[in-house]
Amino acid sequence: MAQQIAAFLYIWNSVSIWICFAYCYDFVYVDADMAKKGVDCVKIIQSFYAMMEDMIEKILVYQ
Repeated sequence: MAQQIAAFLYIWNSVSIWICFAYCYDFVYVDADMAKKGVDCVKIIQSFYAMMEDMIEKILVYQ
């Protein structure tokens, strides 16, 4: 999970918004694959975005 967040932040800070959307789409696609196995994907996605919001907030405060 930490690697995914680090990759997301790297993408967010270094390339266009379209690549960010592509990365998020891949993340959601993987979760859709997990849903077939009975994993609660809504909670996973909600916690991912909550962590991302928190990290972005911290980055903005420290800049």
